[in-house]
Amino acid sequence: MEFLTAFLIGGLICVIGQMLIDAT
Repeated sequence: MEFLTAFLIGGLICVIGQMLIDAT
C-alpha cells in the first residue's frame, strides 16, 4: 500500500513538473 501511494505521488509530481516545463 505504501509503495502504491508513493508511486501515485511520484507520477503526480512528474505530471505537474511537465506542465510547468510546458508553461515556460
